[in-house]
Amino acid sequence: MENAFSDEDDGKHLWSRILEEVRSNATQSQPAPKSLLMLGDVSSGKSSLVARLKGEEVLGKGHGLEYHYLDVTDSGREAESRLGVWILDGDPFHQNLLRFALTKANFSDTLVLLVGSADAPWALIESLQQWIDILSRYVDRLGLDADELREARDSLTRQFVDYVEPDADATAAAAAAQQAAAAAAAAAAAAAASSATNPSASAASLARRAPNPLHPPADPDKVALPLPEGSFTCNLGLPIVVVITKTDTMAGVLEKEMDYKEEHFDFLQYHLRCFCLKYGAALVYTSVREDKNCALLRSYLLHRAYGLPCPHAAYVVERDCVFVPAGWDSHAKAYLLAASTGSLTKDLSNTPFSDVITRPAGFAAGVRRAGASGSTPGRGGSGVGVGGGGAAGGGDAEQAEDEQVFLSRLQSALLKQSAAPAGGAGGPLPGVGGGAGVGAPGASRASVGGAGKAVGAATGRLPPGAAGQGASAAAMGANDGVLANFFNSLLSKRSGGSPGQQQQQQQTSQAGASPAAASAGGGSAPAKIQPKSQQQQDGSPAADGEAAESPVKRVGPPTPAQS
Repeated sequence: MENAFSDEDDGKHLWSRILEEVRSNATQSQPAPKSLLMLGDVSSGKSSLVARLKGEEVLGKGHGLEYHYLDVTDSGREAESRLGVWILDGDPFHQNLLRFALTKANFSDTLVLLVGSADAPWALIESLQQWIDILSRYVDRLGLDADELREARDSLTRQFVDYVEPDADATAAAAAAQQAAAAAAAAAAAAAASSATNPSASAASLARRAPNPLHPPADPDKVALPLPEGSFTCNLGLPIVVVITKTDTMAGVLEKEMDYKEEHFDFLQYHLRCFCLKYGAALVYTSVREDKNCALLRSYLLHRAYGLPCPHAAYVVERDCVFVPAGWDSHAKAYLLAASTGSLTKDLSNTPFSDVITRPAGFAAGVRRAGASGSTPGRGGSGVGVGGGGAAGGGDAEQAEDEQVFLSRLQSALLKQSAAPAGGAGGPLPGVGGGAGVGAPGASRASVGGAGKAVGAATGRLPPGAAGQGASAAAMGANDGVLANFFNSLLSKRSGGSPGQQQQQQQTSQAGASPAAASAGGGSAPAKIQPKSQQQQDGSPAADGEAAESPVKRVGPPTPAQS
């Protein structure tokens, strides 16, 4: 019985060892997980681009920090892997969430995508620059080991200098890459087998033995070449890919509606390539709507993250499908665009970007910037957040004023305007406050302002069009005095008067009576107007003549032509 139990225990231990070995081999043959961090402004097309890379039509949009993944398959490996995708919200207020996507542990396994939209080319360079400034400040505060950061930067420099164009025969390049991947997998399996017999070998040491395509180790047999002059002057230790989305708008909105020419697109490409040279980044133009360069971008990302073959060579001919791998470009190659931009600028390298690609007046507040004032929580008061300062102070972003604040300010302005009399002091309007006298134009405006004050006090806000109605009422009130004189002159004519007084009153009535003022209803009506039959019974020739020529027969205020 004891032997039976002993054999059974040995069998269990044997199967446990076999399963552990298989699991270790599978783990080592599977590539280490990598992360993709996407940064860009609001509506730059980040979610749509990830949906296209995943092969989906629509990707649900989140808020703050989103996580997705891309399935990675390789014929040289039996197991699959996943490329994690972190999408940071375009609102710079959420930049404190970078601590969840980029940490010390995954720093060497992270690839950064800076996304900008081609439908607003005037904001491209500025947007990319401010997002990379946010990333640079975050890396400085991440607290990385100095040796680790230096090794990451050196590896990126070697990759940039040692870049070689893929051969014309893409099959041969793919086969070579597959052989290298199979050799790496075999080496990892051998290391796993040795770890089973040597328990002292740690997982960290095994991970260090496996090559990282993002930061490959140095080749002792290869001579280190210097960087080209002016290239890769800002090395963050992170591989960067600049992706320009919505390039289908170049031939649509920009060219047809905004009169962009080929020279403008070449000028934009030059500045984007110079930006990429400064940070050692690749440049890819994409269009999700037309499915342009999306497959190329996926192939290049997997090539950088997992070392899979990418047979695509650099392409800078077409304006909407540019592809510039990291390490291919140089300032001399980029300056070749000067020949096509000669009509726009004489000196391509010294001409400011904003002098050629100008911001339209209607798009001043269309982009949320990453440099607004107010410190974001967790940023140590770096002055990067949401507010006025950097963005609003420069006139690039505006925040809508609250409706009630705007109406209160408008009401105060109207009250101040009504409080200042125009043209001297005057009495109250005729028929207002019990007075029957004739008021001055200044008094009419004051009364209109008082009416606006009453409306604002009763409702808490000004009615729509209050400003325009107040101006019209002030203009009509200015003629109330003239209208009252006109009706008083008619009364005095009926009751009799000297010819001189009648002539003076008639001239006064002809000088200022207006139908608009009469329709306002602000003037004082005559005490009594005799009917026409009673006027004819008076028998006075003067009264009959005046009645025949007077516009009173129209039972209303006279028209300008009749007065």
